[in-house]
Amino acid sequence: MHKLLKLCLLPNVSKILEKVVHSRLYSFIEKHDILYDNQYGFRPKRSTIDAITKLVSDVITATDNRKYCLSVYLDLSKAFDTINHKILLKKLQYYGVRGKALDWFESYLHQRKQYVSYKGEKSSVMEVSYGVPQGSVLGPLLFVLYSNDMPKCLNKCQSVLFADDTTLTPHWCQSCRIASSRQQ
Repeated sequence: MHKLLKLCLLPNVSKILEKVVHSRLYSFIEKHDILYDNQYGFRPKRSTIDAITKLVSDVITATDNRKYCLSVYLDLSKAFDTINHKILLKKLQYYGVRGKALDWFESYLHQRKQYVSYKGEKSSVMEVSYGVPQGSVLGPLLFVLYSNDMPKCLNKCQSVLFADDTTLTPHWCQSCRIASSRQQ
């Protein structure tokens, strides 16, 4: 079976508009320090090397302090396709996007349609109610904003994120060491 990649084909005018909106939104995000510090994906001057360096540094710190180290690695499958538009719009509003700007994002996300074209055959057109357009300028930034609050839900773990890849590492606690030594 063939794996089909969903790609959004946008007119050049749309791409130019998206670049302008992306620039304004990213400036707003940076000015208000909205993004989780350990999110390394789709951010200027941050790379996979930075994410790995942070993780390795945390592991070295733990082992230097004679604490146990455990990490869980997550890779969200089809992450860009799973974004709920209503939740994304609520998150944008929570982060301070309001008024005409929020209306623009709602218009950008709603009533999108797609079809599959393969070897000259086309499926019927269907409305898309989840996901951000892949191949778009805004898609990656919207995904990062959508997943930005995940680390806040994990108060017992240190998180390192790179786009849809996440590493969870429980806090290095003395009680974990004590519980383990009692079992020996």
